Amino acid sequence: MPTLKMKRNHREFPLKLLAAFGALLNTVWEFAQCLFLYDMTGWSIWKGAAYMSASIAGDVLIVLGVVAASWLLFGRSVSALLGSRGRITTIALGFVAGILLEWFARVLNLWSYSALMPTITVAGESVGLAPVIQVAILPAASLCLVFLLSKATGTDST
Repeated sequence: MPTLKMKRNHREFPLKLLAAFGALLNTVWEFAQCLFLYDMTGWSIWKGAAYMSASIAGDVLIVLGVVAASWLLFGRSVSALLGSRGRITTIALGFVAGILLEWFARVLNLWSYSALMPTITVAGESVGLAPVIQVAILPAASLCLVFLLSKATGTDST
């Protein structure tokens, strides 16, 4: 049975760091938008905290999923993933994921928007643009931060 040999200078893809930056960026985004763009009227502090925690945990999984899908499309080449085509692909995959995930959340009536939320109609359902932009941009931003930190600390994994 063939065995896989790692290259001598190979480092593992920094998933923990990607998740940490995804959590940080999505926490800031969620708290910035939730007070203005979502209708949380009548929610207790505990319900709000539970929804925010679940949303941020879900956002981290989305960051990991979008980056993983983009990484697989680029033949597992981190260098290609960080190039302009890789970043555009990551953003495009995030955009599609954002529309689909937000559409399903709205169909399931998981939350409602305030009058300030800009929306588009997708298959008969109003989908918020802020969360779609969030899912489109933050996976790529998290990935860029991982590699900026890796270069700055000399642990470059490209």
